[in-house]
Amino acid sequence: MPNAPTFSSSRLRRATAALTTLSAFVAMQVHAAETDKADELEELVISASRMPQQWRQISSSVSVISLEEMAKLQVPDLKATLEQEPGVIAQTTGAIGGTTSVFIRGAYPHHTLLVVDGIRMNDRAASYNSFMGASDIGGLDRVEVLRGAQSTMYGSAAMGGVIVMNTAKASDELTGGISMSGGSFSTYSASGAARGSVGALGFSASAGYFKTDNDLPSNDFKSRNYSARINYALSPEWDVGATYRSTDGDYRSLGSRTFYSPGLADSGNDLATLYAEWRASETVTTKVVAGYHQRDYAWIPPTGSTSTQKNEREIVEWQTAWKPLDSLGFVVGANHESSAYTINGSRTEDEITAGFISGTYDVSDTFTLTGGARVDDYDSVGSAFTWRAGIAWMVLPETKLRATYGTGFAAPGSSDRYGVPAWSQLPNPDLMPEDSKGWDVGVDQSFLNGTVRLSATYFKNEFKELIDWEYVDFVTFEGMYVNRSRASTEGVEFGVTANPVSSWNVRVGYTYLDATDERTGLRLTRRPRNSLDASTWIEPIAGLTIGVGVRGVYDSMDTTTSAAPGYSVWRLFSSYDVGSNLSIKLRAENLFDKEYDEVFGYSALPFGVYGSVEWKF
Repeated sequence: MPNAPTFSSSRLRRATAALTTLSAFVAMQVHAAETDKADELEELVISASRMPQQWRQISSSVSVISLEEMAKLQVPDLKATLEQEPGVIAQTTGAIGGTTSVFIRGAYPHHTLLVVDGIRMNDRAASYNSFMGASDIGGLDRVEVLRGAQSTMYGSAAMGGVIVMNTAKASDELTGGISMSGGSFSTYSASGAARGSVGALGFSASAGYFKTDNDLPSNDFKSRNYSARINYALSPEWDVGATYRSTDGDYRSLGSRTFYSPGLADSGNDLATLYAEWRASETVTTKVVAGYHQRDYAWIPPTGSTSTQKNEREIVEWQTAWKPLDSLGFVVGANHESSAYTINGSRTEDEITAGFISGTYDVSDTFTLTGGARVDDYDSVGSAFTWRAGIAWMVLPETKLRATYGTGFAAPGSSDRYGVPAWSQLPNPDLMPEDSKGWDVGVDQSFLNGTVRLSATYFKNEFKELIDWEYVDFVTFEGMYVNRSRASTEGVEFGVTANPVSSWNVRVGYTYLDATDERTGLRLTRRPRNSLDASTWIEPIAGLTIGVGVRGVYDSMDTTTSAAPGYSVWRLFSSYDVGSNLSIKLRAENLFDKEYDEVFGYSALPFGVYGSVEWKF
């Protein structure tokens, strides 16, 4: 069998030439543009170093997602929000509510780490798939997508990238809103949110309910999302507070077109934290977070036994940021995590202790060096050391060149090593962590007086000791997880946002990706070579917004030898402000009624229309 095409030297030359040409073009444009808005790009980024940094200092490829912009786009949930970003593929196994996997730069789904309110939400034992399928973006005030190997800052499971989400903080005045919507497939939702403060006490809260029958019989989905934050300023130096976030869903499925497997998936995620922050001086800030995370999942077939999973994790984390000089800053931290994973009554446990240090040094006003190192120690598999380094160079007031190199790892889950008798999974005490190394180089550019922003990045990653299933008995179908695979991914990401005039907005994200199983030479499945997400909207008159968007996925593989049909899915959206606080919205999804699968055998939804009414105060 011939090997599948790889990222050949000719393709690499074309991609590199395109990146070089594009960089040269935007550099020429910046000379022609005025520079009085050079500070437009001075956006604060938190995820890259776990402390607020100016955009000019960031060497990693990172996106700060505007939730206000997502509301303008009428993006309905967390999955659709992430799909807007270059380098990110999110695929749902089934219709709305099905388990959802995220592939960042072609890495495996369990190589994407979700961090919510400072707490790691997933590992190989406790996946995020059901949470991602059921979660909305209500009650959030910040979402960042950090690409590349990030284990130095975040530990295991951050080999592909990290998605950082924070529950909304308090506001000085009482603000909030209520929304109700409905539409095709008996879809209905209602949500509300509020935040404010009373003296030294601040608060925020949100609640949302969603239901849909989807398109097929016995394929309905219901979800509930809640969030809350409370904080109290004990003094100008001390803040204490707590957060809570809960997502639960009920998804009924008949299985795929090729494998009939009816049942109800009942899932839930609950995360609670307590935190204290001490600003010891103008140069030193310390924060301690204690968190509890519980994930529950049950598969309930019409007949037969229910399969249950429960994961409990207790986390304590300390972090201190120290800036001894204006040009020099450090972040040091440590954490301890205890976890227990129960499958159908079979229980396994693990404990993690980790420490890290990261530094940022401004060599000059335009050149920044970053670096860091981390050690994670697991009771089950021993220690892992990771490191990362990067540079950011403002070659012009609105032009940044950046590059990073880093290593990552993903520890096996305790059940991977100790086995699951109910699943005929044998123990493998010799199972070791997966590891990776990767680098990227890119340019970020603002030009035409700050009305256009562009980001272009070339990346390459290598993964080793990948964990795969191996049968040991084809009569009983017993097997175990083993380290036997290697893979590589490389490609180019482009992102453009533009506001040619105040009433017109354009955003485009495109990724070229080549992902290869190095053991077989075949392409990795579910990683499209070409993916595109674009949208534009205008405001022809005050209060009226009309927009269109498209999501395209092309040249992907259903299996290692079977190509998946490409598709383009269009959407139309509009909104009208009836008054200063009341809006009416309307959107059409899958505008041209395209038949397609995100995952082979599971049909996506056909054309649908949805409307909503929103009131803000």
